[in-house]
Amino acid sequence: MTAVSTPLSLTYLRPATAVEQLLVARFQPVFDRIAEGNVARERNRTFPFEQVQWLKDADFALIRVPEELGGFGASLEQTFYLLALLAEADANVAHIWRNHLAFVEDRLNARPSPGNERWFQRFRDREFVGGGWTEANNGTYATIKTVVTREDDHYKITGAKFYATGSLYADWLDVIGKDADGTLITTLVNRHQPGVELTDDWPGFGQRTTASGSALYKDAIAYDGDVFPASERVVYQGHFYQTALLAVLTGIGRAVLRDGIAALKSRGRNYPQGLDPVPALDAQLLQVIGEVSVRAFSAEAALRRAAASRPHRSRTCGRRRRPAR
Repeated sequence: MTAVSTPLSLTYLRPATAVEQLLVARFQPVFDRIAEGNVARERNRTFPFEQVQWLKDADFALIRVPEELGGFGASLEQTFYLLALLAEADANVAHIWRNHLAFVEDRLNARPSPGNERWFQRFRDREFVGGGWTEANNGTYATIKTVVTREDDHYKITGAKFYATGSLYADWLDVIGKDADGTLITTLVNRHQPGVELTDDWPGFGQRTTASGSALYKDAIAYDGDVFPASERVVYQGHFYQTALLAVLTGIGRAVLRDGIAALKSRGRNYPQGLDPVPALDAQLLQVIGEVSVRAFSAEAALRRAAASRPHRSRTCGRRRRPAR
């Protein structure tokens, strides 16, 4: 996609211009390809590097970026709906994209600057952002141990993160640490440097191929434009992350309904106590499908309502306004 110059504005947010049906038409074939090997990947814990790359190649990373900056100009509602469709195909892959889409949203809300212009070029160049906030010490941001130190024309980052979702697929890692004054600092660290070590050691519950293991930083380097106070992050970032999870859960619900219908249709015989010799005509079995359908519908309705109504107070001005969706 082609980018053009950015007009003067407080942020990079613009009114949404995308047509949902066209977005679905563009990305659903990619989602369908991703769905084909989902079960085998889950069973064998095969990481979906190829599938993530398909989405990069299709410019899924630019879905929220305004058209004038080379993106699709989707609203938040359209973005989360597409993420739910992706989760229906493979919930792991959808979760992998959560941190990247959140950082794009953060840059959309940032003031125009040369550093942020570089970030939008990186998005257009299909560079991918993974997570790196949580530390395995049961602490809070107040007790965070990762240190960000200014040295000459660069910064050094030292610390250890856990639950670094999407890190193995990433070019950049979104890391939170503290400077010498104890201020929380966001640092975007280039993953491809000697000071970064990523380990696939996630032993926990849930999605198994999201690369949610450890990330170790030892004097990793970052530069101006990639380092800024955490207080400058978009004020609704917590809501964005949680709505992204709702999108993943919505997709899982849609997949359960899809697979349940397919399983019922494929059954050739019913239980002796069944209400009909044909399982797909058994009222009790159809009731179960109906209940799942209601839950899937409710999740999608909640997702759309949550994504369509998110007023926020911009950090760039005192008045209350709606973000461009």
